[in-house]
Amino acid sequence: MLVIKLKMVEPEIKMLIPKLLVGKHLSMCIQNNRTAELWKSFMPTKSNQR
Repeated sequence: MLVIKLKMVEPEIKMLIPKLLVGKHLSMCIQNNRTAELWKSFMPTKSNQR
């Protein structure tokens, strides 16, 4: 029998340096699901990176 012992980690609060976040939006609905199109727009293909 395999026995795995887990060690509990104490939670801690850390202050982080501010970061600039960017975002995108794309209107869609259940019938017109464009999730893949949205995700692909974050990482253009190599042919578009010239």
